[in-house]
Amino acid sequence: MRRIVRRLGAAALTVLTTILLVPAPAQAAAAGVCGNDCRVITKDAICWETELCPISLVIKGKLPKGGAEIRFWTEDLRATAPDDYRQVKDGVLRLADGDTESRIVIELVADGKVETEEALRVWLSTGVGDPLAVTVTILDSDQG
Repeated sequence: MRRIVRRLGAAALTVLTTILLVPAPAQAAAAGVCGNDCRVITKDAICWETELCPISLVIKGKLPKGGAEIRFWTEDLRATAPDDYRQVKDGVLRLADGDTESRIVIELVADGKVETEEALRVWLSTGVGDPLAVTVTILDSDQG
């Protein structure tokens, strides 16, 4: 696999990665994120270490009047803050009435080292029910 990775350009590798490392199926967020008539759906993310990594949230149904607030934070897995990404201890995403999608952006750090893929976890919660875990896989852009 490493030989293939070295020979492919970034665009081809992105396609190959998408095929081989298909993100986990959509997950419904914990009960209470949007109320009884709504749920938030997300997928695990795969990003290059040289970019900002968006985690897309899709809102299905209607948000309660006044919107909703989702708290999020990061947790080290094989990736560690601050060397591989900028840690978020207490982020807040506000969803307004009528929102159908939103996103959280995690800042990744390009360290100039050749390394294996790494991962971190982003937790999403409204304080009601169990938090939802999203895994972010970081692909190394320094292999040449």
